[in-house]
Amino acid sequence: MKVKGNRFETIWIHPHNPGIVQIIDQRFIPFDFRIEDLCTDEEIFEAIREMHLRGAPLIGAAGALGMYLAVFHYYDKNVPPQFIREKAAFLKSARPTAVNLAWAIDRISNALEKGGKKDEIIALARRICQDILNEERENCLNIGR
Repeated sequence: MKVKGNRFETIWIHPHNPGIVQIIDQRFIPFDFRIEDLCTDEEIFEAIREMHLRGAPLIGAAGALGMYLAVFHYYDKNVPPQFIREKAAFLKSARPTAVNLAWAIDRISNALEKGGKKDEIIALARRICQDILNEERENCLNIGR
């Protein structure tokens, strides 16, 4: 999407603060363009539940990024895999019937449950989120073609 000559994705990690996910708040489109900062998995949950973002691929990517924020802000090497399972269940409950949401959260959760050092887990979560974003973007482009 281009706005005033600038290209935007619908969701991304803040370029100068990796602890913030930014979205285009779709509740205001087409009359207003607002970027919303989401700093916690709880804020991602609310954005999904309250439809700040819409569309199955985007909702799935947001769920994965919610898991990323959870490990970014709260993960400790002593946290058991139960932490990941609880965060995953919480985020999925934002929209329990959303297939893409469950798929993306399961994908990232399965990888994160293996644990590891905090920096490694954060890097892994970010990589998986970027893979999901890239794959969903490509899927949407293919549908458009």
